[in-house]
Amino acid sequence: MMAGKSPFRHLVNLEMLDLSNNSLSRILAPDIFKSLTKLQVLYLQHNNLYHLWEDSQTPVDFLTGLTSLRKADLSYNGFHKIPDGAFKNTTHLQILLLARNQIANLTSSSFEGLSSLRELQLHHNNLNVIKETSFHPFLESLQSLSIKENPWLCNCELEWFRKWIDKTDVNITDLGKTTCADPRGTSLLDFWPSPYVCDGKLRPMYYYIIGGSVLSALLLVLLLWCCRWRIRYCLLRGRARQRYRRRDGYRILPGRDSAYESDVFISYSSLDKGWVEGILRPQLDGTGADQERFHINIHDETFVAGESIIENITGAIDTSRKTLCIISRNYLASNWCKYEHDVAMFKHFGDRKCLILIRLDDVNNSELKQHDLIYQVTQQDTYLKWPGERASSIEKKVFWEKLKEAVAKREAPRCGSGCCCCCCCC
Repeated sequence: MMAGKSPFRHLVNLEMLDLSNNSLSRILAPDIFKSLTKLQVLYLQHNNLYHLWEDSQTPVDFLTGLTSLRKADLSYNGFHKIPDGAFKNTTHLQILLLARNQIANLTSSSFEGLSSLRELQLHHNNLNVIKETSFHPFLESLQSLSIKENPWLCNCELEWFRKWIDKTDVNITDLGKTTCADPRGTSLLDFWPSPYVCDGKLRPMYYYIIGGSVLSALLLVLLLWCCRWRIRYCLLRGRARQRYRRRDGYRILPGRDSAYESDVFISYSSLDKGWVEGILRPQLDGTGADQERFHINIHDETFVAGESIIENITGAIDTSRKTLCIISRNYLASNWCKYEHDVAMFKHFGDRKCLILIRLDDVNNSELKQHDLIYQVTQQDTYLKWPGERASSIEKKVFWEKLKEAVAKREAPRCGSGCCCCCCCC
């Protein structure tokens, strides 16, 4: 740098100085302009002055003494930063041109003292964000601003500046052409920070919205869980109805409800088939002497080949008046039997009282509690208990009379399409 006395020391009345397009980085001393107290316009563009401000600890304060300066052109100098307090003595500066440098950051003290600034050019730099503290000294006086061709990060850090753009009267040059580096190509005008993300804390309104949404979702999940079998049944029943409408030769039993094909759906475990075929069936289908005849639906005889087991079960239940579940330890261990019972139970409570339970062996309540839906029915409705082979003929006769009475009983009013009663082996 130039040592000794300034070459401008006698130009005390100088008002304009043009030193542009030179290489002054090595000759400017901190007090080179100290005597130019009346200088109003200074051109220093196209010089390699970035070295003067490169050291943030001891930057060269080459603007010292320019107390009357109105315009300063410092563009095309390769500045990477602006030292804190670089303009603190140029309080009358109105036009500051810092375009086409490499400035990447502005601090709260970068423009300290510029309370009269009217025009600021910052285009073609490396700025990512602008914070309110950086512009605070001249927010009331600024009239023109240029910021295009900077790699703006359109995120929460730019929130203040983006909102300020919408409400300010400052003329921002080529604002419509100013874009974000991230998200790439997004117009700065199309970027709008979300307040409940950028505030750092959620506003009370959003707590209510989020809390209400979470609660509603939990209630919906709970409702779907509680009604899962009913929902599944309704879907399958709709498919079954279409299937039965298409089926040729749909039969209507004499003296029966026209909507049903059978009187009773018998849900039982295949391991109990001997008792069902040898003891129960003769009592219900009238093959025994002087027996009342009911139409029952047997799994192997009436289920439609090619259709899923679930569809067959649902279709059979939907076209029967009653459902008869033979509850045993074998039954409780069968998943298919559980499905049949769950579907029938929802028909039982949804349409009418159409579910009949027979406890075949000594299943205790502790075992039933492991099957909540079955246990629920046994606690709310009367069930029949098979007295056993060794019971007296009177006990057996009473049992069969109660069962036939339950099967024959018609419930009213009818809600929806019928209750189930066909015979299915699980």
